[in-house]
Amino acid sequence: METVTRPARPNRIEPKPFLDPETAFYADDTSEPTGMKHDHETLLEYLRKKGTWITVAIVALSSCFIAIAMETPPLYTSYTSIFVQPKNTIVGEASIFPEPSADLLWVLSELASTSFQDHLNEQFDLRTHYGIGANVPNGNLICYEFMNARIRAKQIDKFTVNIVVQDQDPLFAAEIANGAAQYLFQRCLADFRGRQEILIRSYEKLIAQDQANFDTQLSVLSATLDKAQSLRSDGELTDLEIKLTGIMNRVESANAELIGALKLQEIAKTLKDQELAPGIHLVRKAMPDISTEPNMIILQRILGALLIAMVMVFGGFVFWRVRRTQFKENWVSLNTLHGS
Repeated sequence: METVTRPARPNRIEPKPFLDPETAFYADDTSEPTGMKHDHETLLEYLRKKGTWITVAIVALSSCFIAIAMETPPLYTSYTSIFVQPKNTIVGEASIFPEPSADLLWVLSELASTSFQDHLNEQFDLRTHYGIGANVPNGNLICYEFMNARIRAKQIDKFTVNIVVQDQDPLFAAEIANGAAQYLFQRCLADFRGRQEILIRSYEKLIAQDQANFDTQLSVLSATLDKAQSLRSDGELTDLEIKLTGIMNRVESANAELIGALKLQEIAKTLKDQELAPGIHLVRKAMPDISTEPNMIILQRILGALLIAMVMVFGGFVFWRVRRTQFKENWVSLNTLHGS
């Protein structure tokens, strides 16, 4: 009987793992990959090796920032402080005087309004000052952008607001800050006078009503007195005397209400004629900043440019290192799963 010899079973060919294109090693290789040696080094050591490229990047960015800083003229800062009196919040407490028309929210919203910007632009001709010609497209919008960047409202506490102005001319910056505060006071005073005018008209209606009531009570009193005179001889004045007493009390009350309304109207007229708006006043007048030298401002900009460049370069480097490490770890995990 012949013996059938089976051919030898070929060895099973295991699938070859993926090749990492960045580090050039196989996932099942136990040797340390060349591209991941830096993962075991400290950050300072790697910075020492790559210090030349980092220095070049910092110098390049700093040069750009410094060139921009040198071309931009120095700006001087001036500010004025405004105190806003809080409104009465005590429940049940009433006053014949109206509440201050200004509050902190009103001040901040007014300083951010286009009417405020239009007033300053008209008063100081800021469009020409900023070098925006009449034929420049969207010149008003560009002027508003300049004003938003150089004229700001800064809240100091619950009741104090600073109007901060930056400009190339320190004297002009102080003039703009003081002019902005004066405009705010005039707006507040105009609003207060408008409210006083409404109050005066309401007092006029009240006085007319009180006068009519007084005249009515007085006519009733006169008629009752005439009747009392005719009945005096008959001795029937008891009930009429009681009625006269009530009428006299009503006449006195009507007279008091009329006098009170007249006094309130006089107070409202006096307050309307005042020159200072209630609830808001100037704490600090803007002064020109003539102590800071232009070279010092440029030096501060250069130092700031260096700092910004260093932060950008090191921040980008750290972000790149973290993302690179995460990519390698994910790639190794993928190759390991594929090999198993």
